[in-house]
Amino acid sequence: EDVEYILELAKYVEEKINECQSAGVASLLNAVLLASINIADELFKQKGEIENINSLLENKSKSISEYLRQVLPKAS
Repeated sequence: EDVEYILELAKYVEEKINECQSAGVASLLNAVLLASINIADELFKQKGEIENINSLLENKSKSISEYLRQVLPKAS
């Protein structure tokens, strides 16, 4: 992977750890664990949103295809 990308990821994780510490998590280990859980939560929510969008797109595509089959003349 690109070095800049890895550094960006590390910065993001560090920010999440700092957020946990600012919220009162005293132990670095606990802050790291909580940050990891928060990041995993973000990931799972994003995956769920992507799955919902994909499902909506699939349903729309099927509806459009069905509509086109009804209104367009069949190829001879």
